[in-house]
Amino acid sequence: MRGPKCLSLSYEQITPISPEELQRLATLEILDDETLARIAHLARCFKRICELVPDGAAIEDVMTEEEAQAIFLATADPGDDPSDADPNVGAH
Repeated sequence: MRGPKCLSLSYEQITPISPEELQRLATLEILDDETLARIAHLARCFKRICELVPDGAAIEDVMTEEEAQAIFLATADPGDDPSDADPNVGAH
């Protein structure tokens, strides 16, 4: 736990929040460790997807929902290198 008023947010609650607001909340130290871990996981996941999706393309033009899920799962552990994920993702 962090500060005296720890806020716990689910993935569903995090995704609509702007990066700037998430940074502000993190700076105030009111987010619990689990929420910070979820935010870091989403950042790793989106970073990997951005590496695979060319500018101007939609995610669904490059990969299937199953492939996107595989990236989400592959980026869950901060020690995992998401670039080691299946090289065939996005090859459909």
